[in-house]
Amino acid sequence: MNPNSSADFSGRRFLIIDDEANMLLMLRKVLERDGAEVDTVSCHQDALMLAEKNRYDLTMIDVEMNEENGFTLARKIRKSVPSLKTVLMTGNPPLFSDRFEDLGIIGFLLKPLDIASLRQELQKFLLQSSGNPNIVS
Repeated sequence: MNPNSSADFSGRRFLIIDDEANMLLMLRKVLERDGAEVDTVSCHQDALMLAEKNRYDLTMIDVEMNEENGFTLARKIRKSVPSLKTVLMTGNPPLFSDRFEDLGIIGFLLKPLDIASLRQELQKFLLQSSGNPNIVS
């Protein structure tokens, strides 16, 4: 997929949590250009509040953040909103574990993110209802 091409995320809503402002801005721009509604936050408490208040198709959480790691936030979101699926973003993917599915984690995106791969993998994750987490680069 050409990085300048787009995907159709019309009607889709994403919650993105990362402590890097540039990453949040880039992801928002790309996904909104593709028709998605996007909420971005850098604080776990704000993320949990938004997840409980709004309906999202997918959360994208950075694993390595200043206040808590992404697994901790995924666990809290899963407890509050069991149906919400999560994709973790990381530069160091963990080894596969059955606990991922229990946390609502359906996959991993490797940082640095490639825009074309990001679009392609998000489309796959949105179609995926269950199964083993995927690690993509």
